[in-house]
Amino acid sequence: MNKKGVETLLINVIYLTIIGLILVIFISWIAGLSTGRITRAEMLSKQIALVIDSAEPETVVSITHEPGRIVIDTEKKEINVLIGQNGFTYDYFSKYRVSSQEANETMTIIKIEK
Repeated sequence: MNKKGVETLLINVIYLTIIGLILVIFISWIAGLSTGRITRAEMLSKQIALVIDSAEPETVVSITHEPGRIVIDTEKKEINVLIGQNGFTYDYFSKYRVSSQEANETMTIIKIEK
């Protein structure tokens, strides 16, 4: 048996497997973009950040969204939006204290305080 031929075959099989995995990951990412689930979470987190940054103290914002969660991390100043299996994190820059409360699965209340 030719050892060099076996090594070449093994290397080719490994390359094809890696290329196949990359294609599967790329296709699943494109499928997520085409359904809009990823972009909805991204857009919602950016819009919430803009609202928080432009809000004055003692403002209460009620947000109705698709089933999922909106979590505000006040220590990192991040907004985490989870819609279905997809999530996106975005930073906000407000100097005020921000808190969030889930009213139900599709409504979140955000309070901006001094």
